[in-house]
Amino acid sequence: EPYGDPYGYKFLINCIDSAYKNGTAKVSIKGGSFVNFDPSDSASENPKGNFCVSGYVAVKSGTDDAPVWTVEDHRVAEVGNIGYSTLADAVAAAQSGETVKLLANINGQTVIPADKNIVLDLNGKTMTHTGTTLYNSGTLVVKDSSADKSGKIVSTGNVGIGVNHNSTTTIEYANIQAQEGAVITGYATGATITIEDGVFTALDNAVVAGNGNKTDK
Repeated sequence: EPYGDPYGYKFLINCIDSAYKNGTAKVSIKGGSFVNFDPSDSASENPKGNFCVSGYVAVKSGTDDAPVWTVEDHRVAEVGNIGYSTLADAVAAAQSGETVKLLANINGQTVIPADKNIVLDLNGKTMTHTGTTLYNSGTLVVKDSSADKSGKIVSTGNVGIGVNHNSTTTIEYANIQAQEGAVITGYATGATITIEDGVFTALDNAVVAGNGNKTDK
């Protein structure tokens, strides 16, 4: 039931502005449907507030006269107890030594920047890309905490894990399947790769390969 004019549905959920801004009042939404009210863009706060928990998305449906926003779980990765709707966002948020855990299968390349020192837990999920699926420029540990070690890094056209200059990559366990090579340094120099366990498959090249060259050509 909406407030009276001039507020209407925009005050369906409301925190006192000062309490919302200083963090003493918080609304966390993980589900439900809301008529005429977008909980991810609430006009009740100034500036507008997003009441959806990180990694959850309000999806619009209904009609122009009666729009409905349904909150859905779009988390694909988490750092600690905080979820993210993209792996890139989770990697960006992770602090030194923290673990990024996959929560869903993903498609596309993931890049670990040079300033990152993180653990990537496949958690039984699969990363797939047509090119280099995982490219590390920083310090990275790859593991799979799932009981059956069912997580995979798959490249349908190129390399599973590629590494950049002066990077450090430790594979505690991973199942990597690729066309050109499971783990490749390419032209990188100063890179360290440590493989402790895993399954590595390459269809058209060496499983582990590298031909370091300072020119990147």
